[in-house]
Amino acid sequence: MKRLLVLQKMPGETKAKFVEMLSTYFEIDFAGSFDPAYLKEKIRETEVCFGSFLPDAVIDAAEVLEVFQLAGTGVDKLNLKLFRDKGVKIYKTQAHSKYVAEFAVAMLHCLVKKIAFFDRLLRANDGQLVQSNMPGLDFSSGTLLEKRIGIIGYGHIGKCIHRLLHPYTSQFYINAATPKPEQELMGGENVTLEELIREVDVIFIACPLTAATKGLIDKERFQMSRTGSMWINISRGEIIDFEALTEALEKRIIGGIAIDNWYPRQTDAQKQLSKFDNVVLSPYRATNISGGNPNIEDAMHNLVSLGKGEEPGNVVNYEKGY
Repeated sequence: MKRLLVLQKMPGETKAKFVEMLSTYFEIDFAGSFDPAYLKEKIRETEVCFGSFLPDAVIDAAEVLEVFQLAGTGVDKLNLKLFRDKGVKIYKTQAHSKYVAEFAVAMLHCLVKKIAFFDRLLRANDGQLVQSNMPGLDFSSGTLLEKRIGIIGYGHIGKCIHRLLHPYTSQFYINAATPKPEQELMGGENVTLEELIREVDVIFIACPLTAATKGLIDKERFQMSRTGSMWINISRGEIIDFEALTEALEKRIIGGIAIDNWYPRQTDAQKQLSKFDNVVLSPYRATNISGGNPNIEDAMHNLVSLGKGEEPGNVVNYEKGY
């Protein structure tokens, strides 16, 4: 029986279910510490590991590791080269995609309809009614009906966003690392990144963070966007150049942005975003669902498949980097 080292924290009820589902197939070992020295000893006799991250020194110490099951999709935190050199297969989860897409669409509604802005305005006025004739106040809001919507990245999340917004418009522009077959596009159109940015009214960033996408949305790309365009970043923060974003907001090159993901360390440009009324900020909450953790559920099913000798879903492609 292969040893399964569990590095993922989980509540008691979930942990009990995990043991019930997987103890038939694995000798389960829940890590008692996340200290690298402790993990280096544990990993030497471990064939399968489940968690969100593994330090390089611990990967180096692995002698029989075959599989790393990720609790999510964030492979950008892992040293893929080191895993690849060790011959380890990495599997990720996708169960959270529909929830992330739902969150992205909710942020778009909040942005277009100025919900957060007027909420803050009412609170600042101690609950007194805000009138449409107040000097300098634009009481109107935008609409999504018949707008052109662009989706950068057309994996599970991008496709879910497309399905959720399809009742509003049939005008979808898709940019993916590999253009998708027509039957996958639900009426959307494959376009280049530049074509998408120039043509659409709403832009969702839903691509993975890789060497190719880091800093993808820079000053040049903001400047080529349509005046008044709305942006939603549901991907990693590092895909956007935040200094270029701040400039685009200050010069009103774009109409606004909603963000749920950030740089690992706060930058001065990030701090500036709170001063803009046409920005919706969220502290990395899209995957937090009350009543359970879909990523852990998905990972458990992957591990059951592995235990049965079947191929789990969502293997990481080392060539693509995700």
